[in-house]
Amino acid sequence: LFAALATLGVMTEQLYGQLAGTFARTAYTHAGLLGTSFFALALLAHQLSQRLQRSEQLAHQRGFDLANLAELNEYVIQHLQAGVVVVDENERVRLMNDSAWYLLGMPEGARGRALIESSPVLAAQLAGWRADRRAQRPSFRAVTGGRDLRADFTPLGEQGSRGALIFLEDTALV
Repeated sequence: LFAALATLGVMTEQLYGQLAGTFARTAYTHAGLLGTSFFALALLAHQLSQRLQRSEQLAHQRGFDLANLAELNEYVIQHLQAGVVVVDENERVRLMNDSAWYLLGMPEGARGRALIESSPVLAAQLAGWRADRRAQRPSFRAVTGGRDLRADFTPLGEQGSRGALIFLEDTALV
């Protein structure tokens, strides 16, 4: 619509200039090319706006899918039989599922605290793993009278610089 109105305006100005005698000769070709460029610019802007709308819809859908996946991951992790603990590079607990919390003797407010405060024995196992990742770790008990546990460690980030993922298994179940 704006391209058509602009083209009509340019053509009207050209016609008025010819009728009023202000232009020595007519330049309808230039006016026509200017009108054509208005339409080309409008078409390009329309195409870009459609592409932007599709990208926005895709980003919204991906955000929705990502939120669903995060919720699904949280559900799966919380309902695993094996205990899952995620510690950051400063050995602070970032995630602990219910199984890990139970196997480690139900430590108070474990998330966000240092691993050594929640489970000194597991912190020692982690330190041993960091020193020698190939060595076999013995089973351990997180609390007196607790279950015998085995911990498997996986580094997070490049060269384990972002922390570790710890899987705890009850050796009696294994």
